[in-house]
Amino acid sequence: MWFSPIKNHLLPHLGMMPVVKIDQHDIKQALSRGWETSPVTAKKALSRLKVILSYAIAEGFDVNLGIIDQARILLGVPRHTVTHIAALDWAEAPAFYQSLGELAPAELALRMLMLTGVRSDAVNNMQLEQITENKWTVPLEHVKGRKGFTKPFRVPLSDEALRVIDLARAIEQNGYLFPNSRGGPLNKMAMRNYMVERGREARPPMDQPQLACTPQTRPWAGTTTITKAMWRSRRIHPRRHRPKPPEMGQT
Repeated sequence: MWFSPIKNHLLPHLGMMPVVKIDQHDIKQALSRGWETSPVTAKKALSRLKVILSYAIAEGFDVNLGIIDQARILLGVPRHTVTHIAALDWAEAPAFYQSLGELAPAELALRMLMLTGVRSDAVNNMQLEQITENKWTVPLEHVKGRKGFTKPFRVPLSDEALRVIDLARAIEQNGYLFPNSRGGPLNKMAMRNYMVERGREARPPMDQPQLACTPQTRPWAGTTTITKAMWRSRRIHPRRHRPKPPEMGQT
């Protein structure tokens, strides 16, 4: 993942050049197309190129680190229009949940995704050994965050979530509750592909960490009676240790 932006955006243009010969114009030429079509990835490539050049300097190469900022100036402000991925409307969620089957791995995984609000990567890799009574411990390798700053976290499981786990035991392979055809974890696109097959453009519902206040889940709060204070409190976002908000009418 770290190397991917470099491989796709920089190596085709700069891969055969000596590091001491690269200048801001070379970087601009390498990133100009991606800067407009996929600016987030292009910015990652530029940032990681800076890490590479810093290492080259540490090794004794005559490299000017200022070419990164100069290239950024030459590239200018991206004109790319951001298009947000559609999310399942909250009002449709109960009916959609009821329409899911109780045997196919992708459908059971979607049920667990909606019931827990945990990222799809963790759901795809959910294993029996991670379940203790009515709690699911998401291991470190499936928690998004900066390396060294994240830790495993526990997810309380409702009676319905426990029922889904019991259903998944019938198809479990090699410990994976939602296995692929080879007995490994469910493919990362399986749930998305299932929704596409059903004619839905929205991404799998609640595919965000622990009901965080994000562009996808914020509409769910904005159209219900959940207050902004509650939405940002520990009751909605247990991974953030914020104080309990005052009761309505109090200061």
